[in-house]
Amino acid sequence: EHFERDDIVGDDGVELLLRRTSTSRVSGTSSSPWRSVEVAGTGDGVDDTRIVVQTGAVERIEGTSTLTLTVTDRTVPTRMRSQQVVQRIRSTARALGR
Repeated sequence: EHFERDDIVGDDGVELLLRRTSTSRVSGTSSSPWRSVEVAGTGDGVDDTRIVVQTGAVERIEGTSTLTLTVTDRTVPTRMRSQQVVQRIRSTARALGR
């Protein structure tokens, strides 16, 4: 994870912008006498939080993230099957009454 900060001028005066960036890697295997599966993937995301400096109130939180997974069935080594799954998330939260 990585954090950045910036002061910006918003509708309610000066706002503090906190930006969090993150990256992830996932991997794993599952094997049994009947099935052998491997999972591998990467992800990244960014979340921005705006805070009104004068009051300390959180004005808004916005974020996006992407996770890409590849699932490989290795049960039959000569006929491996792979499937890629991509999850994209966009989220927004705003203070009530604004």
